[in-house]
Formats: sequence, structure tokens, C-alpha cells
Amino acid sequence: MKKLILPILALLFLTFYSCSDDDAIVDGIILDRGSVTFTLDGESKNFTLLNSFTIDDTDTTVLLAFGDSDAETLGIVFDLPTSFPSELGDEAIGTYSVDELSYGAISGLVGSIELNISSYENDVMSGTFSMTGIKTSEDIAGRDSVIVTNGIFTNIPTSGL
Repeated sequence: MKKLILPILALLFLTFYSCSDDDAIVDGIILDRGSVTFTLDGESKNFTLLNSFTIDDTDTTVLLAFGDSDAETLGIVFDLPTSFPSELGDEAIGTYSVDELSYGAISGLVGSIELNISSYENDVMSGTFSMTGIKTSEDIAGRDSVIVTNGIFTNIPTSGL
């Protein structure tokens, strides 16, 4: 069952996050999609175009989706805290995908993830994160894991444009 959880989560993440660079422009106005910086296996990353978050119909589950293209994305799913700032510790699920490779983390089961939400006001979220993701793409050559450190997301708006 563990082998099925991460591929299903990665598929759900990509389904909810199928965006293009055009999504950041409405009526000729470039939208502020916040910023996300992190270090991936020692390499600095900065996403500014396609960052968003979505809350499910029950207003309890959040999907944070980060990226500048659909070729490289990072996502985190968690239950919305009731107060902020909030340390979620390892109560989240994370995915990182680049090209055809995908990695996932479910603390206590596979890899590890830490998430802290520093603020959530006016449909804008900010916080910090880190993750060790384990490869879920079984038939594709690539490293077995990725380490995400120093993750900071700032002013990430809801996905409703």
C-alpha cells in the first residue's frame, strides 16, 4: 500500500497544479504570485510565477503548489491550522517533481517533511518548509532521494484568479 500512496499523491498534485505561464497574466496585468526560495541538494531555487494554494470544499485541507513551469514543481498538502503562526512539524505530505522524476515525503512513512505557517491573512499564506523526498518514479533513472532545505514561501495567494 505504501508504494501506491506516493504515486497517487504525485498524480493528484500534478492534476491540481496543471498551469501554464499564461495563468500569471489576467487582462494584461502580471499577478503577484508571491515567491518561494529553497535549496535542493545544495542548489538554490527561486519560484515566482505559478505559486498558489487551494483549500478543499470543507475548508480544511490545503494544497500549496510552487513552480515556474510545469517541468519542475514542489507541492505540500496539509490540514489548515486554526491559529497562526503554526508549527505543523511532520503533519504534511510533500512532493517534488522535475521532468519525469517525482519524489515524495509522508512523515512517519516515507522521507520527512517540516512545515511552519507564519501567516494566513486575506487569502495569502507565508511560511517555511524542509523535506527529504524519496523517489517514487520506479522505472526512471535518477537519484533515490532529494533534500530540500531553507524553504521560504512568501505572500502565496489562493489559486482562484
